[in-house]
Amino acid sequence: MAVLPEAILKRQSELNEILRAMDDRDSGVDSPAAKAIAARLKRQTSDEAAEFDDVLGRWSGYVHGTGVADIALADNPHAELLLARMEWWHGSPPVPCWTRALADREAESIRAQLQFLVANGARVVNMSWGRAERAYVSNLEACAPDMPAPERLKLARYTVKTIRAVLIKGMKSAPNVLFVGASGNAGSTMKTANPATLFVLPNFLLVGAVDRNGAATDWTNTGPEVTLYANGDRVRARLPGGELSFPSGTSMATPVVVNAAAIVLAVIPHLTGAELKALLEQTATNNATGQPLLHPRKALAAARKRAGG
Repeated sequence: MAVLPEAILKRQSELNEILRAMDDRDSGVDSPAAKAIAARLKRQTSDEAAEFDDVLGRWSGYVHGTGVADIALADNPHAELLLARMEWWHGSPPVPCWTRALADREAESIRAQLQFLVANGARVVNMSWGRAERAYVSNLEACAPDMPAPERLKLARYTVKTIRAVLIKGMKSAPNVLFVGASGNAGSTMKTANPATLFVLPNFLLVGAVDRNGAATDWTNTGPEVTLYANGDRVRARLPGGELSFPSGTSMATPVVVNAAAIVLAVIPHLTGAELKALLEQTATNNATGQPLLHPRKALAAARKRAGG
């Protein structure tokens, strides 16, 4: 797997500051940092913008898991963390260009990853990714411009379908594990986005995002497959080095649910994945527009009552 160049790693403090400024800008916080980053982006040349996007893209991908893990483990000192790292495309156009052989290899790597997590005792798995159809189409448009559009779509759908089959098989073989997936940030239905995680299983939970007032965000993916929502708006999460950031997205809402699930398991560890999912869903409370919102305190109270304590 690729690693970050030393030149980028040395810029940790600078890049962390940029990410915090982008968090403010993207969530409408009128801070001096947000104003400064907006002004910087506006005066960039095309070459400067390309370099900025590449470096910040690499850094934000690198720190994404740090923030997710911090949210998932918050206020739970007894939780144990098991890491499974993924690497993404870099560069424009992306290299290597996507192929059917790479799709098969990707599916195999995900199969092995699930096997690794389950074999090492994971009880709740955070999945802040979806492998959406559009991502593969976009990459093929960039690296294979001469490929007919129907062929690009066919390859993208083959990739999604192959990964989905691996996920379904792996999850079905691990009934004691709850898998929690991010619905995505395209502001569309799950059916339109068509990620590899578009399916329903008793031990798989898809999470959407609401803001801090409990209202659904305009960027969260929705649909009948999304059965629980949690705050994904400026969620407190640490960066490498321990500095705080406040990112937004369904990737932040998902570990909020994982955190609640892990705390429930500390009370009643014998729950199956399906039972844990059902408890979280049954203790949810609906917001004004009908989305079921995670209610950690109710979930914990129900767990204690069920455990007889």
